[in-house]
Amino acid sequence: MDREILAASIERREDPRRTVLGNITIYHPGTLRSYEGKILNISTYGLRCDTDISLNIMTPVKIHVHQSTDIHSNMTFTGKVVWGMRINDLNSGMYRYGIKLEPNT
Repeated sequence: MDREILAASIERREDPRRTVLGNITIYHPGTLRSYEGKILNISTYGLRCDTDISLNIMTPVKIHVHQSTDIHSNMTFTGKVVWGMRINDLNSGMYRYGIKLEPNT
């Protein structure tokens, strides 16, 4: 087995993420704009989501959960973008982001 492939598949997070599905609204502080999106997974320290908004790394965001079978509705998280990629998914959004959550959100 290729050792590089094996090393890449090992979970390195302190707190593993769990798969969740939900509809969210992402707010970019300092603007009045908001965008709909989908949350895909979450942990104590971060979450992954898809949306159509274009965000830069380290941009602060507020995420409000509208509907989810895995997370309480009406929860709001604050954090900052730590990675992003263009995915061009017509169902989920144009972009996928990793958000580092602020403590106690």
